[in-house]
Amino acid sequence: MPKDDRESIRLEDDEQNLLHAIWSRSGKRLIVTVAPRGSWDRAAQVELAADQVENLRCFPGETVVLPPPER
Repeated sequence: MPKDDRESIRLEDDEQNLLHAIWSRSGKRLIVTVAPRGSWDRAAQVELAADQVENLRCFPGETVVLPPPER
């Protein structure tokens, strides 16, 4: 699958820290890259399987209702 056809997201904060997530070419894994201060040479990357992506998707909804000390 061409890179342009794959779903992806890029998030950036005020300090230019970047998070980029894109589905693998096979669509079986989500590739998540984090680049501190926009520095791709110091970036870290993980690949998540579909069940891990589902767990990650549920995490904010399940925990955002908790007070900060319990998160």
